[in-house]
Amino acid sequence: MNSSKNLPAGFSLIETIIAMSLLMVLLSAGFILFSASLRSFSKINQKIEQNQNSQIVMKRITEEVRGSRGILSISTPSRLVLDYLPDTIAYELNDLKFRRSKNGYGSYLTTENQITDLTFSYPGPHLVEIKIKTQGRNYRSRVLVRNYE
Repeated sequence: MNSSKNLPAGFSLIETIIAMSLLMVLLSAGFILFSASLRSFSKINQKIEQNQNSQIVMKRITEEVRGSRGILSISTPSRLVLDYLPDTIAYELNDLKFRRSKNGYGSYLTTENQITDLTFSYPGPHLVEIKIKTQGRNYRSRVLVRNYE
């Protein structure tokens, strides 16, 4: 009647080895998925940051062009110089970093490689076309000087 005395207690060595092997396979698969998710998240964050910085740069240039008294004749396709009497404000891409300077003193507003190309063209006397290129996207805007004399 008492048959439980004949059953072995606990798991055998083979059962334990199989269970540990299955656990290791599952943990390895989970680690691989987790690391792939982290890499993907990092790349997406980098793209979002590039897009946000490009939009901030475009907005800053646009606002200051509109509020300036004019585009100075020393402006080139790679450098925009605005008349903000009594100041001058210049924009350029220097060492793949966006630089804004006021009266010759400037600072960088982006880190390296966030903007890959920045060009200006001047289709009209008080009009500037701004083109910003990043690794994944291009931005373009035409802005008219509102306060010219």
